[in-house]
Amino acid sequence: MIDLPIEMLELILSNVNNNLTIKNCRLACKYFKNYFTPLNVYSKHGDLLETVTFEENLVKSVFPNGKIKREQIIGYLGNTLYKEYNIFGTLVKKIIFNPPSYIKKETISMNNIEVVKYDIKDCKETKYNIMLGIQCSIS
Repeated sequence: MIDLPIEMLELILSNVNNNLTIKNCRLACKYFKNYFTPLNVYSKHGDLLETVTFEENLVKSVFPNGKIKREQIIGYLGNTLYKEYNIFGTLVKKIIFNPPSYIKKETISMNNIEVVKYDIKDCKETKYNIMLGIQCSIS
């Protein structure tokens, strides 16, 4: 690595807001990888889209407003739970991987949950909907 003072190197790196450059920097050396952790993801115009953190069994993505965007919890023997949220922090999708048995996907909308279950052993797909209680008040 070039013998630049750490302060100057950090000043240069703080201006990097291009995803490809960040990816390449993270691969260059341990210092750069640690500098770009948590990982900020930018749009083509340089606007911050999300921040991704990596922990032992958890990968979490957060919107710029601080609300969780995605989280993936990696469990024992490949059991994985993936959750996706909208910008307001409401859960909109949940996928459960339970190898070698099944994959279950739940897509949540206003008053409906669409569930798709893939049985890996039998190569079968089951779909069904769960209607949530609709409450309304008329005054």
